[in-house]
Amino acid sequence: MRYRQKFRKALFFQVMLGIVAFCIAEANPGMLVLTGAIGWLSWFIAEGPHGKPTSKWLTHFASFVAVAWLFIDIFVLKNQIPIAMGHFTIWLQLILMYAQKTNREYGQLMVLSMLQIVGASVISVSMIYGLLLAVYSITTLVTVLLFQLKLTNDQIFDTNKKAAIDRNSVHRPKPIVSRGYKWHFRLTAISVGTVCAIVAIGTFVIIPRSDKADWAAKLAAINNAKQAGFSDVVDLSNGAPTMQSKDPVINLRITKNNKRVGSSNQHWLIRGAIQDKYEPHTKMWLRGRYPRTFDKNYYLFGNIKDFVAIGSNNEDRLVSDFTVRQTVLTNLFTLHPITRIESQHFERITFSALDQQVSNPESKSGVLMYTTTSPPNTSDRLAYAYAALRKTLVQQSDWDMHGDRNEDNLMSKYARGWRVQPERVSEFTQNILKEYGLSRDPEALYTPDDLLIAQTISDYLIHNYTYSLENPTVESQDPIISFLFDHRQGHCELFAAGFAAMCRSIGMQVRLVTGYRASDYNSLGGYYVVRMKNAHAWAEVRPGPLSGWITFDPTPPSEVAEEHAADTGVLGSLRQLYEHLEFLWIKSVVSYDANKHKQVMDRAKQSVENVKTENSWFVKVITFFKELPQNWRLERMHYTLAGIIIVLLFICIASLIRMAAAKRRRTQALQLTALPRVQRRTLLKRLRFYLHMLDLLERHGHSRPDWMSPARFAKELAEKNPEKFGIVIDLTEQFYEIRFGHRDFDAARKLSIKQQLKTLESALLGKIKTPATATSPG
Repeated sequence: MRYRQKFRKALFFQVMLGIVAFCIAEANPGMLVLTGAIGWLSWFIAEGPHGKPTSKWLTHFASFVAVAWLFIDIFVLKNQIPIAMGHFTIWLQLILMYAQKTNREYGQLMVLSMLQIVGASVISVSMIYGLLLAVYSITTLVTVLLFQLKLTNDQIFDTNKKAAIDRNSVHRPKPIVSRGYKWHFRLTAISVGTVCAIVAIGTFVIIPRSDKADWAAKLAAINNAKQAGFSDVVDLSNGAPTMQSKDPVINLRITKNNKRVGSSNQHWLIRGAIQDKYEPHTKMWLRGRYPRTFDKNYYLFGNIKDFVAIGSNNEDRLVSDFTVRQTVLTNLFTLHPITRIESQHFERITFSALDQQVSNPESKSGVLMYTTTSPPNTSDRLAYAYAALRKTLVQQSDWDMHGDRNEDNLMSKYARGWRVQPERVSEFTQNILKEYGLSRDPEALYTPDDLLIAQTISDYLIHNYTYSLENPTVESQDPIISFLFDHRQGHCELFAAGFAAMCRSIGMQVRLVTGYRASDYNSLGGYYVVRMKNAHAWAEVRPGPLSGWITFDPTPPSEVAEEHAADTGVLGSLRQLYEHLEFLWIKSVVSYDANKHKQVMDRAKQSVENVKTENSWFVKVITFFKELPQNWRLERMHYTLAGIIIVLLFICIASLIRMAAAKRRRTQALQLTALPRVQRRTLLKRLRFYLHMLDLLERHGHSRPDWMSPARFAKELAEKNPEKFGIVIDLTEQFYEIRFGHRDFDAARKLSIKQQLKTLESALLGKIKTPATATSPG
């Protein structure tokens, strides 16, 4: 039966689509290729006309292997339970696809596939997966409806076999359906699917994503956490960092005076973590104990927190909108410096008045959206405001650091000094400065030339050292010393660390910063797309007691720009379009939480209230129709004509679509789909009488199944009632003569067929009896 074949194809497509969706959700291309190939081959090996399903003992053995692999996946490979269970369901489905299948196995395949798609929904928030999920839902609906038809047919067949004396003589029942059964089935599927979609959308709008139990978002961030290019420490013991993924991690929109700021020729450094301490034995830069003492929890009352007030013009400030996508890190990314943060995604943040590092103490994972405000420059007023905030914190707490409560004294030691071959590094740095007519006293905390000295050291590294990701790791020597004196090449972390070592060796205050370099500008959305591969490291220098920390990036800019360059050409444009659509997907769907739910409900309530006002569109429409008879004048006729034309165009388009669909159905019913278009058009006109005959018979309960030939259908009707349906055989013979015998459709034949149709209609109504046979014109 054709619908049985359609069910098998639909189920195969459903299972394969579920496997593909899970592999994409997990971002596992290797498993996608392996399982996809194994699943595809099952159609030719086990499902084809000469298919040979596997024996039961092999199916059971493979199932035990799948169970064993589940334990390996969880306890040896340390995969999360949803991912491991997804792998387990995939292997079970592949085993069943090769096995001998009854309705029980078909049902198990559908259930396993649906369980797997539920697991995939937990670990993925991508737009591609969302589209696959929509297609999967439609496919599953069709598969379930076809499965119901198959179950009914099998149930009738089994009942007939049990009741028959000779079971071998019982044949599977033939479904009797009208010629439009496909459209009936499609209409049912569309109706059920539409109702399900309306319920799903309504449920989504009414019930927001919870902001309390975020375990699903943590699971969804597993893969990104494994690949994250950003780190809150700089570990120089592992050599060069590997090339990271192009997956977006941040969308950044910057505005000034309510106008977007940014272009493909402009880049920004986004701070994530600050490292002020270098440990030679571990070869790591990290955040020391001293700045952590200034970490304070701030509650965002009204979703806003101002850290300091510097009195500058608000119109000159940069407003940065961050959308951090699927991260489990506590660090919040900002431009430098910041004075305000706004968010509806968390209630409190941790902020340090010393290094301005911001973090989320609640460690909320998933999509985070927040806005920061930055002054136009690192002014002295800002540095003074932060210094005053630090002193206030010291006075209000039991703060103590190495027995010294003098914050100014400890601040003078912050981010200074170098312990790895300090004399060698200091001499090396002083010799470089001497070439430019500069020098610095290592004992001095600040000098008037500190800003120029830092710029000179940065320029020296940029022009005399080579950017490379292939620098070797030397176990016996410190990597910074090796970079400065031996290899003279390295990645951004070594450039920033070498710069800090040189500046610190002559008494300057310098710290490292890790974050991202934002340069990939999406012109469609007006924001920067920050990818995992855009992770970067640089340094900040404090050139004076009341000066802000100044950013220096000593890595060669041309090489860094080339490495972080965005895709161009057609592929680049397509990537921009897709990523913009995915960004809208994340903002509208993925991050739909209680706050957005409240906004939607408030807008809906406001819209209902606005309906009652005189200026609302609803009232205007009602008023227009009320006053239509009075306002019907000649000068308004062009509006009326335009409306009539639009309605007529809509009716014409709908009619053309309906005519095309009806023509397609007629072509299929007359078996003309394989003919050329000209011949098909001619035969459609000539054979219209046969469709008229089928319609007459169908109205009286005699429908020709789609699988039955016209001759067999006419023969079976004539055998039931020769006097009533004998004329059907004659009309069918004329159908064959015109369709396959290329007989002329002259006036005599046309008149004869018309009379026969009237006779058949009268016979069906019981008015007359028809002869068993009729004579057709030669």
